[in-house]
Amino acid sequence: MNTDLVIFSGGEAVASSLAIADGVNHSHKSVIRLVRDNQEDLADFGRVRFENAPLHTAGGIQYREVALLNEQQATLLMTCMRNSDVVKQFKRRLVACFFQLRGGVQVPQDFSAALRLAADQHDRAQALALQNQVLEEQLKDQSSKVAFHDAVTGGEGLYSVKEAAGLLGTGQNRLMADLRDLNWVDGLNRPYQRKLDAGLMDCKLSRYQHPVRGSQESVTAMITGKGLAKLQQLLADPCGEPGKPGAFCAPVGIAHGQEGPMHNGEEV
Repeated sequence: MNTDLVIFSGGEAVASSLAIADGVNHSHKSVIRLVRDNQEDLADFGRVRFENAPLHTAGGIQYREVALLNEQQATLLMTCMRNSDVVKQFKRRLVACFFQLRGGVQVPQDFSAALRLAADQHDRAQALALQNQVLEEQLKDQSSKVAFHDAVTGGEGLYSVKEAAGLLGTGQNRLMADLRDLNWVDGLNRPYQRKLDAGLMDCKLSRYQHPVRGSQESVTAMITGKGLAKLQQLLADPCGEPGKPGAFCAPVGIAHGQEGPMHNGEEV
């Protein structure tokens, strides 16, 4: 198949009046006249383009007017010609060339090839739909994470471990165990100074009366909005099974559940 019949020009597929004249065995002068006579109708499908193409003659290079027609214009022009066998055969070639150049695929030559092409296109459409679905789910997940982050970090409130556990979708005891595994709190559930300085945790101090020891100080761990957002990130993407709280990475050479090097009661 001669795909030179249709070319790309100005960002679109076009057929020249020269190629059409050659394909239907008409003079180029008659084809140009046909274009001019029907230019108003052809303009319904876009501006009809003309250009001066060089013509090599015995007397040197001359220029002649050539029309460039898009697919709809070329098809309409063909309906203005007498429907001879040559014209009908050229119509099929013209349509096939536009199809091939526009789609970048081989034009089916028989029914079996057409079925294979349809099956391939169906498979590509299904794959594209699945890819779009996965991307949409990822966008929804990211949006929910961003919304959570903005909600908890937008204010200056503090959250008890019980409140934080409810927001994170886990249990109070489970979250406290995770805080110890992460070295956010010590064995007595008191926040490490480094987490206080980082703005991830705070503490509420109170006093109570012990029947034997007398007045005692009580330290209650509190989680800031910034800390809650950080925990949501850590619990959603732990080292191990995704989404499983408590499945955190232990440093190389340190078994899970054991603390790393400490300095003044803190991990270093």
